[in-house]
Amino acid sequence: MKRSISLAILIATTLLLSACATVTKETCNEIDWYQMGYDFGFDGGHNGDISTSFSSFQYYDTRCSELGMKGDLEAFEKGKKDGLARFCTSDRASRHGAKLIDPSSYCKNNFPEYMGFYIQGVKSQKDGLKNEFSNLTRSEFNISSWARDAKTPEEKAKVEKAKSENREAMRKFEAKKRRIDELLNTYQK
Repeated sequence: MKRSISLAILIATTLLLSACATVTKETCNEIDWYQMGYDFGFDGGHNGDISTSFSSFQYYDTRCSELGMKGDLEAFEKGKKDGLARFCTSDRASRHGAKLIDPSSYCKNNFPEYMGFYIQGVKSQKDGLKNEFSNLTRSEFNISSWARDAKTPEEKAKVEKAKSENREAMRKFEAKKRRIDELLNTYQK
């Protein structure tokens, strides 16, 4: 009995999901091609990878073409352009730079001011490196002092743990410094 109920649920779920994936003439008539492009652009063109910009358009265009209808590429492109203009803001550029992630290729190539704000974000991270290095150096000095005073195995274990954590922090610092230098060398004019 349980097995037949499970099988019935599985069949019903499969039918329901396949029905949801079906594109009908009604679906094609209701598509707002401009809005589809705008949403894509406002999302950063899937993180700036404009080469995938047509994936959703092509899917629906192909399905609608099979039904004798055609997608509106011009409206999609206009929406994408407008959405990307809202995505490629100075604030977002600065945040991308501060997070040390690559700039959006579309924004970089189509909004010249974007890169100025991006570089400012990267430089804000570079400015913070001096304090970060100073803190790591101070921690190393303090750990050395604790190591001289450690007597018990527990104290010595805490010192070793602190040394290990500080070494890891220094590795991350060095990686961050390399990334900042790489971004500035690549994108700063």
